[in-house]
Amino acid sequence: MDHLAFYILAAAVTIMILYVMISLAYIKRRKQAFLSMQDNLCVGAEVLVGNAIYGRISDLESDRVRVRIADQVTITADRAAVFRTPPPGQGAKIQESRHD
Repeated sequence: MDHLAFYILAAAVTIMILYVMISLAYIKRRKQAFLSMQDNLCVGAEVLVGNAIYGRISDLESDRVRVRIADQVTITADRAAVFRTPPPGQGAKIQESRHD
């Protein structure tokens, strides 16, 4: 009976170790994708800022980004607040206003 408890404990420990290893690999992959997205930001790119605001980058600095969210409305945010670039077809479509 003691051997059965040992095998159950060994199996549980093995499963926990595998879970942690898979989780760490997933976190590392997500971090690399995020850092790559941050490095590839450019003026004119459509982005999602603060998990709720879609806009287009109008200016980039080393630690800040200016995002145009509407005609003549620009916000300044920390560069790390840019979470992602939206997939094609999603996000705000910012149109240039015409002053004829």
